[in-house]
Amino acid sequence: MHVCLQACKDGYRASCRRIVRLDGCFLKGYYSGYLLAAVGIDANNGIYPLAYATVKSENQASWLWFLELLAIDLEIMILEARGKPILTMMETIRTKIMLLIVKKKEEADKWKGMLCPNIKKKLDVNITDSLR
Repeated sequence: MHVCLQACKDGYRASCRRIVRLDGCFLKGYYSGYLLAAVGIDANNGIYPLAYATVKSENQASWLWFLELLAIDLEIMILEARGKPILTMMETIRTKIMLLIVKKKEEADKWKGMLCPNIKKKLDVNITDSLR
């Protein structure tokens, strides 16, 4: 069983860092099996639940199933790296991250003023709201 609520997805997109952390644990008692969980980190460095699934056993197939559903739910995936060996996959992901950092730095170099554009917009909205 896989659960990913729309409210959790919306909250993740609106306020969490774009890092997904995964964990799994063994379930004891009446409900046996394994619990697989995906969480994000919110603005207060708290754990923000994204999705969870229960599976019969924790193995590569169950993790792959969970990650495929998570990628569909959150609309995230690095497709080029998926079928590669682990070292090649990590190198592909590292290269993508480096290119993203360079792109963000180039955008930041174009900023004029003390604040980035998104923060300036939020600050302007707050100032406008406070003057009403």
